[in-house]
Amino acid sequence: MADTRQTAIRAILVGYLALLIVAIVTGNPLANVAVNVGFGVVALYFGYTVYEEQSRGIDPRVRLATAGAFVLAGLAQFVAVATRAPEADIASSALFVLGFIGYLVIQRV
Repeated sequence: MADTRQTAIRAILVGYLALLIVAIVTGNPLANVAVNVGFGVVALYFGYTVYEEQSRGIDPRVRLATAGAFVLAGLAQFVAVATRAPEADIASSALFVLGFIGYLVIQRV
């Protein structure tokens, strides 16, 4: 199961990075939208994997807050894509950073 999860994470990240490079190199607006949607998918997937992690020694509140931050980041990113609201884009980035900090806290346990 761990190998499957690692493979999925690698595939998602490689696909996202390839799409990001295409968007940067070409400046294609459709590729930029795809990158933003991809960011939302990556954030949601990170939230799912953190939530499903049942390691001992991790405070369930920290795990839930971290997963929640990632999921909310993904949802905010979808709102940003749909509405082009800069506030949603900023909220998505801020929530992702909070999720990442929570992930670092979890990894130190």
